[in-house]
Amino acid sequence: MISYQAAVQAIEESGRRALARRESAGNDFTRVDLLDSVGCYLSEDLCSAEDVPGFTNSAMDGFVVSARSTVGATRLAPIEFQVRGMIAAGDDPTKLPASEEGARPIAYEIMTGATVPTHLGANLLTDPAVVKVENVKTRVGDVITLSAPLQAWENVRQRGTDVLRGSRLLPQNNRIRPEDLFTLAATGNA
Repeated sequence: MISYQAAVQAIEESGRRALARRESAGNDFTRVDLLDSVGCYLSEDLCSAEDVPGFTNSAMDGFVVSARSTVGATRLAPIEFQVRGMIAAGDDPTKLPASEEGARPIAYEIMTGATVPTHLGANLLTDPAVVKVENVKTRVGDVITLSAPLQAWENVRQRGTDVLRGSRLLPQNNRIRPEDLFTLAATGNA
């Protein structure tokens, strides 16, 4: 792993190389690698090549359930959800069943950044004032209890909510700074 000081030195050196190229190039435009772009000036507006986030995902660890399944939940009449599994970041939840005939509503434990299965209604049950986890370590087969209804899309980051594809990130003639690199990489401009 590289140290912080070594990283700063690498970025500064990259900037010096980029500035030297710009000064020697005159009015010619040159495409450069992202890490070599510090200190360069943009020949045109730079726009996002993709949505960020690129998919609807969980904003925190918790449980995802169907919002419709929570309607009518109260402290006196809580609704129980059967925990059927876990969705981690990188998992494909599209094959998960929404529910079974006559069965208790289901929930899936979900990790921060994991794709939210939209066919479940995309709600996360993470507020301890709302959700009571009956077992300290939730496993498949455990039950969570909900004593209040949830709003759809609560604690969920929708696709494109940070940056929409095609959005202008940096204007023409802008000098690229080290702090711009993450934004450029995250938006498909590496």
